[in-house]
Amino acid sequence: MFEIFDKDYYIDIDAINDKCKIESHQIINDKTNEEQSVLEINVFKYEIIKMCIDRIFSEYEEESDENDKLLHKEIPTSTSFNLAFNTLIKNEIIKEDE
Repeated sequence: MFEIFDKDYYIDIDAINDKCKIESHQIINDKTNEEQSVLEINVFKYEIIKMCIDRIFSEYEEESDENDKLLHKEIPTSTSFNLAFNTLIKNEIIKEDE
């Protein structure tokens, strides 16, 4: 969990998969005649989500203290941070811990 705006949030890994998935289907391998499961993803969506997550993480720096936590440098108010954070919240990639 990481704290932003006095709330704890986490990244829902399954939500990333769900948002980027195009379809899952079975194919037959020509060499072995075995059925294989193939998952197709939307690379554009995946890269946008990846960039948003990277932007949020770059707002923090790792500090070495007795708790080894990610400490807040300053209140994140940059336009790029807000856009990335709101995009991930809206797409249910980042979720508030309850």
